[in-house]
Amino acid sequence: MSSANLPPDLEDLARSWLRHTLKQSDEFESWEKARDLAEHDPERAWQLTLALIARLPDNLLDHVSASILEHILEHHAESFVDRVEEWARVDSRFQLCLSRVWLVDDDAPAPVLERLRMAAGGSLEIMPRAELDRLEKEYDAGGA
Repeated sequence: MSSANLPPDLEDLARSWLRHTLKQSDEFESWEKARDLAEHDPERAWQLTLALIARLPDNLLDHVSASILEHILEHHAESFVDRVEEWARVDSRFQLCLSRVWLVDDDAPAPVLERLRMAAGGSLEIMPRAELDRLEKEYDAGGA
């Protein structure tokens, strides 16, 4: 589905998300809605992801990477790996966006994570859970 064919509610969310990302508004709730969609309705989040990738300049693709696409893959990597590989093969901007995703080694089975990394041209970051836990502990200790 192209970005031009988004259902009206997703089109509204895409526009709000873009306004916030482009610092034209403070509509942060659009980011929260998109992340929630990625977790609970990944098919619609996928449509939104493709639309946003089509509309953003390359230097802002990391906003899609670190929010919607990353969240889809954290929760649904096994279900999406085939289409991620296909999109990465045919769309260099999608592959660039994918290359900026960070996952944790327990988000999906190792073979799925490796397929995602290869689809991203070898640059998708996969962090060991123990390292993430350590960093979060350090952050929490410093913020207390």
